[in-house]
Amino acid sequence: MRKVKLTAQTKKNILQDLLKRSPNQYPEYEATVKEILDNVRTNGDKAVFDYTKKFDKADINAGNVKVTDAEIEEAYKKVDPKVVEVIKLAIKNVTDENDLMIINKSGITIRLAVADCRVMGRATQGVRLINLEKKADVIASVCKVMSSELEATAEEESRTAFEKKSEEIT
Repeated sequence: MRKVKLTAQTKKNILQDLLKRSPNQYPEYEATVKEILDNVRTNGDKAVFDYTKKFDKADINAGNVKVTDAEIEEAYKKVDPKVVEVIKLAIKNVTDENDLMIINKSGITIRLAVADCRVMGRATQGVRLINLEKKADVIASVCKVMSSELEATAEEESRTAFEKKSEEIT
């Protein structure tokens, strides 16, 4: 996972990097992404732990990622009750076709596909999505967004329509 502190400059850099990518390169990444997704679907948490170790150099397992009741209680004390209510409402208002975006004050953003979160995990309080303690951070926003797949489809349709319109003009 790549963590970036969002500033005007880093936003500009990220956008520039994304715009440099050619849609012709997507197929070369698609096989790798598909392999990772298939592995996670097949092997679940074990695959996630393996990829976390490989990419983030963090050695996590089922024994050290579960959030304890004491940690949950401590977290509730650090979060504005209004934010807790917004999060609870957002959780009730999402479907498997949605993603959730969680942004903290320091600019770290997590995008989570609701479908990838086990139903059992949604109803329990034992899943840590973001560690706020390191920098005494707080959640700035939680929102429901279009799923990555739907977003990609919409982007492709938009790109096709743009290209068609461009051809009509020239």
